[in-house]
Amino acid sequence: MDSNNTSMSVFNVKSMLKRMKGILLITLISIIFITKVEMNLYEESKRSIREFNRQVSNKVSIDIYNGMEKLDYINKYINEDMKKYKDKYNEDIFLKNINRISSGSLFKYIGIVGMDGYINIGDNDKKVYVGDREYFKKAISGGNHVSKLIENRLEYELGTVYSRPLIINGKIKGAIVGIEPKEILDKNLVNNTFSDKVKVYIVTSNGNIVLGSKENLGMYRDIILKLINEKGNNGIDSFDEHGEKNVIAYNKVKNSNNWYAISIVPIAKVFTGTHSTIKLSLFTIILSLFLYVIIGTYEDIKNKKELEEASYVDSLTNLRNLLKFKLDAKKIILNRAKDYVCVIVAFDIKNFKAINELFGYDKGDKVLKMIADNIRSIEFENISARIGEDIFTLLFKIEDDEDFEKKIEYINKHVTKQRYINKKLELNTHIGVFKMKKECIEIDKALDNANKSRIESKKVGDKLYYLYNDELEYKIQQKLIVERDLKRSLKNEEFEILYQPKVDINSEKIVSAEALIRWKHKDVGYISPNIFIPIAEKNGDINLIGRWVIKEVCKEIKKCEVNKDNIVPIAINLSRVELYQNNLIDYIRNTMKRYDISPEYLEFEITETAALNDIDYINNRIRDIKSLGIKVSMDDFGTGSSNLSNLKRLDIDVLKIDRTLSIDIEEDEKTKSLLKAIINLAKEYNIDVVCEGIESREQVDILREFRCDMVQGYVYYRPLDICELKKILKGNK
Repeated sequence: MDSNNTSMSVFNVKSMLKRMKGILLITLISIIFITKVEMNLYEESKRSIREFNRQVSNKVSIDIYNGMEKLDYINKYINEDMKKYKDKYNEDIFLKNINRISSGSLFKYIGIVGMDGYINIGDNDKKVYVGDREYFKKAISGGNHVSKLIENRLEYELGTVYSRPLIINGKIKGAIVGIEPKEILDKNLVNNTFSDKVKVYIVTSNGNIVLGSKENLGMYRDIILKLINEKGNNGIDSFDEHGEKNVIAYNKVKNSNNWYAISIVPIAKVFTGTHSTIKLSLFTIILSLFLYVIIGTYEDIKNKKELEEASYVDSLTNLRNLLKFKLDAKKIILNRAKDYVCVIVAFDIKNFKAINELFGYDKGDKVLKMIADNIRSIEFENISARIGEDIFTLLFKIEDDEDFEKKIEYINKHVTKQRYINKKLELNTHIGVFKMKKECIEIDKALDNANKSRIESKKVGDKLYYLYNDELEYKIQQKLIVERDLKRSLKNEEFEILYQPKVDINSEKIVSAEALIRWKHKDVGYISPNIFIPIAEKNGDINLIGRWVIKEVCKEIKKCEVNKDNIVPIAINLSRVELYQNNLIDYIRNTMKRYDISPEYLEFEITETAALNDIDYINNRIRDIKSLGIKVSMDDFGTGSSNLSNLKRLDIDVLKIDRTLSIDIEEDEKTKSLLKAIINLAKEYNIDVVCEGIESREQVDILREFRCDMVQGYVYYRPLDICELKKILKGNK
């Protein structure tokens, strides 16, 4: 009995020792592992904070640079005005007139400070003295300056002041100042990666705060100064505070007055959950630690696998998502045989938005699932994905053009084979295709090209699909050039105006001319108005173009008057977008006044399509223009949904009939009858008639018989530059 007990005790001791050894080993491994995790965590946090602080510094630097660019622009604008009005105002009067500050679009407040340090507020001539401010002193000394947060003397609110010297004819005449409220810089320091757990400051090189968190900077000033003075303009370091490790990143802000962006992060607070887990691991019993490691590792592996699978699958259709499609497509493209061509197809469902709105989103989801099931059952080898709300893509190989056509036809029929949602709605697709040539191409670029073709297919209703080609590539490049360079080209005088005369059909003398804008791009040559005008109308740049044309036409008319050259009324086109600008009439009036020209020399042309969008509103704008003494024409009559009753409803002076209504007037009796009826009706309403696009004397003779007033076209003149027009008018006298 004693012997058995002794044997059992020895066994228990050995078992215990074995367990202890296992626990000690696991504990040692755990400590090493945790230490490694902490080190990696620390290094990762340093990298994240360094990058975050660099972005803050760059954003502040960009804002400062942009602010100074605005002031430079204002200085240039003032000098241009000085040159323009040097005969009207002397320099002292001019400077006195602009010595004021007011609200602006470039800054919240913007203005000019005189050399005496005083500035007027708005139009009430209330003077404020800022001559003791550092930003003023720096500016009149010839330097640019961005102030720290100061209380401005206009509304006594905190803000930042940008300043630079006002230089006229090479001499400093005062300071240009722009005032931004505190919120403008604040936006660079909020919504950061670490939320409210990071302290972010902008400080000067002597440690004074410019902008930052509400907490006092004092406790960190010595650390910051040491870093700036000893370790250069950019870097990262760490320090302990009350036993807590902190990471501090610093970057010098470019374009500033020795400002630095500072970010201070307490590691434990940022990664609270991780540190709690580490502490819990260190103080649990060995068995719990063991279970924690084993179970935790198992769960991590399981979760990682589930997350990885979920990240590759579209949750609604269970097809690949965009990320998975790209990964798989790259492998196929790289491993394809040389004699195979890969094709990427992107397609969407016509009127899918209407399906959701008419039948509900549940029905729309069922349609998408049905299409996904159809895609999965495609007979030839492919990979597929859902990459947008109703956008799907496939990649497959083709042997030749015949194989390609068969597969595209098959896809179109197969993916929507259950075509009818109900008796009223049929499913159809917009299909875009990109063929990958034998050389390698990035999958992102290939997919982008297929998508561009899909979008283009919506404009071509009579084709099964749209294949990406050089024409589309050129069209896209032209669009990018227009969007990127239009403003710059206006500024650099790359635009010009040609004038196409309108000829009195009886006397055959020029009675007016239409201003036509042309763009000669410095790199790509002439860009057609048919390309850049629609793009400009979409992005709003048409207002810049339109006002430039109005100004240039008025300028040329004035030159003709001054030089005693013959000139005729000039017609300017107004787009639909311009007609909806509230200050259009004021701009026309002010430009006429600026160049001192008579309204009888101007005419504005409005397209029929623009007029019909909102006929009552447009009619009011027509009357506003006519109230200035300017005639108004309806342009392109006959190109849209023309309605003869519109001639009665619109208060126009001239009707311009589009060439599509007269192109076959010599041969087609119906065309003759229609054109004659339109001209007669216009005469009933005392509206003059111009037929444009006329190219033959036979057409002129017929129109003269119909009592048309004027013709415009190559039969008489192509578009001319102003010198050619004046030369012809001189001989036409």
